[in-house]
Parts: sequence; structure tokens; C-alpha cells
Amino acid sequence: MSKDKYHETKVTSAPAEATPEAEGAEAVRPENVHTAMPVYWVMAGLALLAAVALLIDMRSGLRWDTVLFAAVGLVGGLWALWMATTRLTMLDDGLLVQRATATYLIDYRQLLRVEPSGRLLGVLALIYHPRGDDGIIDTNAVGSLLAPAVRRQSELLEKLAQRTQQ
Repeated sequence: MSKDKYHETKVTSAPAEATPEAEGAEAVRPENVHTAMPVYWVMAGLALLAAVALLIDMRSGLRWDTVLFAAVGLVGGLWALWMATTRLTMLDDGLLVQRATATYLIDYRQLLRVEPSGRLLGVLALIYHPRGDDGIIDTNAVGSLLAPAVRRQSELLEKLAQRTQQ
């Protein structure tokens, strides 16, 4: 596990794959695993399809508008794909946010606020106190993490509200 100023990055296998039989592994119940809404897969597919169509169109001639929109489609599609593969897991001691690029473990006692943000998709904004280099929670600093809108989001928000009030 490597640590930086704002979060802990766990490099080992995902706890959601752990079994109760595994030594030292924490069992994760399926109701505690929240995956991204399917709309992210649709957005990724449409954006990447449009980008590919524009790239094919560029064979007849290179124009600045085609290059611009192809780049926007690629970036948007990759962002939606990144969000679609994000998974939030409620553990006994914290919230595990698993992404293709990194895995973050935020203890419940670190959380300041978890709220839906945005008008269209209602992504989750996680506001928390990060851990310092020494592993101690730095109450003078504030970190944030944006997670996608997830299935059973209201249930997740309710559980997190209960956990942060303890």
C-alpha cells in the first residue's frame, strides 16, 4: 500500500473478490458493492463511435473541425468508460473506491460530506480529511473525490450518513 498526501492507494487485489475462506480477507456482501449507472456505458459507446466515424471521415481530408470533434469524442468516451468501470464498496471501516487507474480507501471517520452533485447524472462528491505522510488524518486539509452516479445511490447515501454520524 503506497500513501501520498491525499489518499491511500492500495495496489493489491480488490476486496470485492475476496472470499470468507481467504485468510485475513474481509468478506464483502453484494449489497455493499455499488457499480456505476449503465448510462456511462451508453455515453462511452456513443462518444467512441462518433470519434471513430470522424476519424474515418478524416481519410478524405484533414479539417480542423473534424480533428477537434474527434478529439473531444475520444476524451469524452474515455472519461465515460473510466467512470463506468468505477465501483464503490462499503467495508466495515471505510469506503473503497475502485477505478481502473487507482483504488482509494477512505475511512468513515475521514468523511466530512458525501452528496450528489450535478444536474444531469448526480455524481457523488466525497469530501474528506486526507491522511498525511505519516498516516495520521490531517484535519487541516480537505480532499475531494468525484465518483459516478451509482446503482442504489440513495441506499448508499443513507448508509454513509449513518456511518459518518457514529
